[in-house]
Amino acid sequence: MGYVCKFVIILVLLYVDVIYGIDNSLLEKFDRISRLDSIPSAFEIAQRFQEPCFSQMTNLNPQKSILKPLRDHARSHFDLTGQILMQESKTVPSVLVPDYRLHICTIPKVACTELRGLVYRVSHTPRNQLSTYMPNDLERFRYANPHFIMNNYFRDCSPEKRLDIMDDSLWLHIAYVRNPYTRLLSGYLQKLVDPKDKVWTVVPNWKIGMSFDALVSILEEVKEKNRGKLRIDEHFMPQYLQCGFNVFNYDLIAKIEVFEESVRCMAKNRGFDAALNFGWGPNGSYDMFHMPRPHPTGSSKKLSDYYTPELQKRVYKLFEEDFVLFQYPYELPE
Repeated sequence: MGYVCKFVIILVLLYVDVIYGIDNSLLEKFDRISRLDSIPSAFEIAQRFQEPCFSQMTNLNPQKSILKPLRDHARSHFDLTGQILMQESKTVPSVLVPDYRLHICTIPKVACTELRGLVYRVSHTPRNQLSTYMPNDLERFRYANPHFIMNNYFRDCSPEKRLDIMDDSLWLHIAYVRNPYTRLLSGYLQKLVDPKDKVWTVVPNWKIGMSFDALVSILEEVKEKNRGKLRIDEHFMPQYLQCGFNVFNYDLIAKIEVFEESVRCMAKNRGFDAALNFGWGPNGSYDMFHMPRPHPTGSSKKLSDYYTPELQKRVYKLFEEDFVLFQYPYELPE
């Protein structure tokens, strides 16, 4: 009996040793992808991928007062459980395009539908047909309504696989963001003024017809109740709480304000730029950038109609983390 006990103890110790060995290896990889003191510049990323236009994009501003508590928490969780605690959209999480080694994060109210439509198209069109195949009506419908037919979510990979992808220098990791002033107004105009879906029902105490100022007041209350974190429907949630920024650094931050330039640059580097130029919109007669928009609100031209100096100050405070991390100025866009 004594020998059996000793044998069991030896097996347990060997098992623990193996587990700890794997954990240590994964922890080292986790630490590499989440470091805040060595984020490459867009110029360095352009050199790495030999793509000059990447230098026109930006990177995450490594503001430790914002990111370090989030990353420390994610690191502790990974250390204890082996699971990656990513804060990202539940309905439109970041996606992988393995054939092109692309990991892309799209955020609600940041050209999300168009970008995911592009991902769906290049994922379902053979590479050698991208420049010649004309999508049919059903396929174009799917490009315009991609949210519930997507697959290859990054979050569905095992922790080990996710770490491998993030640590692989051949993959491009890119997140699209938007000026918080414009994004918030766009969400208000589309989802709360004349809603076509039920998003308005999950905004606390919202009633159709309420003002933009009323929305800001509601968001201020939500943020205060959640200890400084604005956790609400993803159309109004800060962008830094989506995409997994609490865990790792993307290679590039692309801004919707230069949408066509950013998408063309990304597509050219990854090798699917031919898919941008035809087969979009009614009858497939548009390129990706001039087809009728799926959710037009004209928010970028209506800022002065809704923002007073006082409201601007309040919105900046609400979304200060987004302004700082994605390097948007305090001033309203012109």
